[in-house]
Amino acid sequence: MEILLSELIHDKNLPDILLRGISTDSREIKKDELFISLSGQKYEGSEFIKDAISKGAAAVITDKPAGENYKTDSPIFCLPNIREDLGKYASRFYSNPSQNMQIIALTGTNGKTSVTHFLAQVLKGKGFRSGIIGSLGYGEPEKLIPANLTTPDAVRLQGILKTLYDKGCQHVFLEASSHGLHQSRLSGVDIDIAVLTNITQDHLDYHETMDAYREAKAKLFTFDSLKKAVINKDDEYAVNLKRILSPDVEVKTFSCNGPADICLISESFNRKGISLAVSCSGSKFPVALPLFGTFNVENILATLATLNSMGWSGEEIYNSIGYLAGVPGRMELVSKAEQPTVFLDYAHTPDSLGKALHSIREHFGRRKLICLFGCGGDRDPSKRNLMGKIASELSDVVILTNDNPRGEVPENIIRDIREGISGSHFCELDRAKAIKEAIRASKNEDVILVAGKGREMFQEVKLDKIPYQDLDSIRAAMEARKNV
Repeated sequence: MEILLSELIHDKNLPDILLRGISTDSREIKKDELFISLSGQKYEGSEFIKDAISKGAAAVITDKPAGENYKTDSPIFCLPNIREDLGKYASRFYSNPSQNMQIIALTGTNGKTSVTHFLAQVLKGKGFRSGIIGSLGYGEPEKLIPANLTTPDAVRLQGILKTLYDKGCQHVFLEASSHGLHQSRLSGVDIDIAVLTNITQDHLDYHETMDAYREAKAKLFTFDSLKKAVINKDDEYAVNLKRILSPDVEVKTFSCNGPADICLISESFNRKGISLAVSCSGSKFPVALPLFGTFNVENILATLATLNSMGWSGEEIYNSIGYLAGVPGRMELVSKAEQPTVFLDYAHTPDSLGKALHSIREHFGRRKLICLFGCGGDRDPSKRNLMGKIASELSDVVILTNDNPRGEVPENIIRDIREGISGSHFCELDRAKAIKEAIRASKNEDVILVAGKGREMFQEVKLDKIPYQDLDSIRAAMEARKNV
């Protein structure tokens, strides 16, 4: 793809430099590409200009004046609002792909990944091609490419959208993180439907206050392109979002606890999954699925409400609901017969951990419940003692271990968690060893929740990402137990 710099920025005063690419990462710059130099919390973007120019950057745009130390034939321009406008420029470069697909963006503390995957599963079952962009990666369902960020940076996001469009995808289900919204990564995306699952405490290390966190989430509902919104009627803040919505936006609501466009009539849980009765825009029908977790009731209703918002009737939804299946790393049953029942889950907040443990009680009654988890380093420390308290109150055995310690001392993270624990517990910092011991010491009738990382493929220690998967550790421990 090619475009002139003046056409990209819509500024005739800029020179007619031909650009063959855009990147915010100097390590990826190629000849005749535009380098966007952005400053972060811990670095100045100008530090990477020389590297980009040495690799053949045709031009550089910065968010701050670069100074006079750069003598080069490649022009350097300062555009202070580049972060807010970057998505629009990237969209132009890629021929505005989001305008040619239906974009459904989901935000919220919990449930984004499950709902995006549920929606993609249903559409695939009905013969539609769709894409996913989220915490498990991006691409078509079952062909996801791992990604570092839930919501990619603005340039990469537009490139992914272009790729999905070229593959024939008609719909894209996109997880909009609070970081991504706050940093304007979705700028330039024409969002058709916005969905809010719920809001509970998370990411206060970044946003500092719940008000700031909520405000970041709310940005999704202010896009000029927005046509429809799906709102959780059980979430107080979600309901208040109606105040900022344009009167032209059509709203669908869902609820587990009362009247709504899509609402729950009854529910039951057993060792095989979930059985529901729901009302969907006048239609009433049963839903029986091999899914675990009481929180999945909310996720299912959010899925139905979104499909309804996309124009699907109650009858069409009923005839398609059987395509729903579990999502990797989200209350994923990974054990086999004649072994302890082991669930792998991404729960990493007080709310999500509590819901996961409550869910297991709903499905498995008073079976012995072992909870194995840790907390991430360099992330909201205020939630650690809360998670310790929840784990000790809702499970029979608590095992503390490493999550992603990042730049923190692991023992300090464990100390913070312990402040909330009442009663005995065990600690093994080596996560693989902790999982092995939990499974080895358990009886076949016991239930184990391995929480915090889900299907993450690495462990973050200081500045390194060390290859590691909970699933591999669980399978190895199961095999070792079987051979004893």
